[in-house]
Amino acid sequence: MRQVEVRLRPEDKGMKILPWMDPENFNPGYLMRAMHLMPKRGSNAIWQHTQDYWKERNELPAVNLDGKEFKYG
Repeated sequence: MRQVEVRLRPEDKGMKILPWMDPENFNPGYLMRAMHLMPKRGSNAIWQHTQDYWKERNELPAVNLDGKEFKYG
């Protein structure tokens, strides 16, 4: 494939869109100043990330790459 995009699934319609990172959890100044340039995340669990390597190292390999949220081209 030349490209992959992620898109919202039908069940994610209407979910709350949040900043890329939670400023209560992780807030270095250089990133806070550029927050408006960063991608967004959704409030549903599938669209969250925690910046926690130990948690995500087990979750990321289990992602279903054939899921409805991926568009390949």
